[in-house]
Parts: sequence; structure tokens; C-alpha cells
Amino acid sequence: MHPLIRLHSLLVFILLLALTGAAGLLPGLLLLLLLYARTGMVHLDGLFTMVRRIRWLLLSILVLYGWWTPGDPLWDGFGDHGPSLEGLRQGGARLGVLLAIVAAVHWVMSVTERDALLGAVMAFTAPLRWLGIDHERLAVRILLTLEVVPRVQEVAARFGQSGEGGRSRLARLAARARHLYGTVLAQADATEPGMREVPEIGPVPVWQWLVPVTIGLLLWYGVRASSSLLS
Repeated sequence: MHPLIRLHSLLVFILLLALTGAAGLLPGLLLLLLLYARTGMVHLDGLFTMVRRIRWLLLSILVLYGWWTPGDPLWDGFGDHGPSLEGLRQGGARLGVLLAIVAAVHWVMSVTERDALLGAVMAFTAPLRWLGIDHERLAVRILLTLEVVPRVQEVAARFGQSGEGGRSRLARLAARARHLYGTVLAQADATEPGMREVPEIGPVPVWQWLVPVTIGLLLWYGVRASSSLLS
């Protein structure tokens, strides 16, 4: 599949899943399972790490919906301080949608080479040049962000394991922030966008434009079918 088609298919998947919510979750998960099975479950490597990085966001969503949505209490013993059943259902649906989107993004990134992904992002953002925006520089910046963030996380982990004894928690946090800030600046100086060659990804076969359209139709009809089952 052409990398630009993968990118368009990903955006169609995200848009429909975000619009349909819980109704689109089941067909979306089935589609993801089909994609991972078709390309090899080896691409699941790293997905857990990706999810672990947003664990606090997931917990925050569940708490916000569970504790701030009116409805029947989960357990009367909690009184006014417990979560509601409606809130937990809504929060769980949002968590499922977010996890499905993360899994879709991970699949695209794992099956697409970085240079091909860069070319796809550049082609996708090409219309921005009509607004006077340097879309090539934007595409390179996006790719550099994807590459630098994991390296910065490794630096943070190593720094956290180094000796920080004898200092208060606030002092340790300040030292870590200064260290990470300096690392990010060094990475940015070492990888100027102009040093990165923008690859050519070639034209998209006309028939492949049917792929994002098909994904959209499958999700849409899947949403209607799951809504009928739930009603």
C-alpha cells in the first residue's frame, strides 16, 4: 500500500471513530485486528509501551467521566463520592476509542519506513504551500519530533537512574528539567531540517484511493450494524 494511502486511511479511521464513539468501537477494533493479522502480529511490539506513556491521560479521562457524570451510583456505599454507572460507561467508551486510535497510529508507524512516512506527510501537507507555509520544512519537523522524543525519553530514564542523592525532590526535578532541555536543544542543533533529504514516494496508483473510501464505508456500515444490535 502506498504510504500516502496509509496516511489518508488513518485519518479516515480516526475521524469516523471520533465521530461515532462507542458505536464505532467494535467495527474499528475488528478492522484493526484484521490489519495486524494481515501484516503480522510482530507489529504489536511497542504498542504496550505507547499505551503506557499515556496511562495518566487514560486514568484522567476515566475519573472525569466516572466521577463527574450524573447517574446511578456504582455502589451506594460510596455515597456522593463514588463514580456513576453512566459515567464509567461513557469514560470506558472514550478510553476504547482512544486506545483504538493509538493502535492505528502505531500500526501505520510500524509498517511504514520513516523516509516513506516523511514523503507521505510532505505530500499530504503540500496544499499548505498555497497559504505560504513551507510544507517540506513542516514535514521534516514532524518526522524529527517522532525520532527525537524516544531518544529524549531514554536520556530521561538514564538521568533518573544516575546519582541524585542528597538533594530535595524539587531540586532533583529542576536538575532533570535543565538536563532534558539541554538535550532537546542539542538534538535540534544536530538535526537541522535542511540536512534531511526529503524522499520521493512516487505517484499513487489510482485504484488505491479506493482503500480509504472502503475503510470509511466498512466503518460506517459497521456502526449502523452495531447500533442496531445495541438498540
